Amino acid sequence: MKKFIIAISIFVGFLANPAYSQLQLGAQLGPQIPIGDLGDAFNTSFGLNVSGKYFIQDNMAVGLNLGKHWFGTGSSNASFSSMPVTGLFEYYFGSSDFKPYVGMDLGLYIARGKVSWGGSSYASSEAYFGFAPKLGFAYYISYISNNIAVTVDAKFHFMTSDPMTEYIGINFGIALDL
Repeated sequence: MKKFIIAISIFVGFLANPAYSQLQLGAQLGPQIPIGDLGDAFNTSFGLNVSGKYFIQDNMAVGLNLGKHWFGTGSSNASFSSMPVTGLFEYYFGSSDFKPYVGMDLGLYIARGKVSWGGSSYASSEAYFGFAPKLGFAYYISYISNNIAVTVDAKFHFMTSDPMTEYIGINFGIALDL
């Protein structure tokens, strides 16, 4: 019985003081605001991102990000989408439940455009190098779980197309430390 109580005490101790988690999965969605030439042709729309991160230190993470961002014209004759497949780096400030961060996504952006007129349509898809500096925060909901965070960030996406394709993503999501 004594061994059982000790084993339960150790188990409860691990639950009460979770160890530093090195892996994190997240998902975000939010408005994507086209600017520059893209903003001249398309309206604000929405996007979805999923990410996997590995914390190399308590305040630094590297990982992968996959997104899909849609843009339209308000009519059904043209659309544009971007699919970033990027590596990421994030640097976190502070050690409380509220953790602001800065970061950078860097990698491949797959752009797809479609135009329809008079019963015909034309679609094109190209891959470009792109990057996205970002600024955001993670807020850990410690009264629910120390492993769940609400995330908010702003990303300034640049695709090296000609002309340069630029848009700003305002993303809201959730992250789970594993």
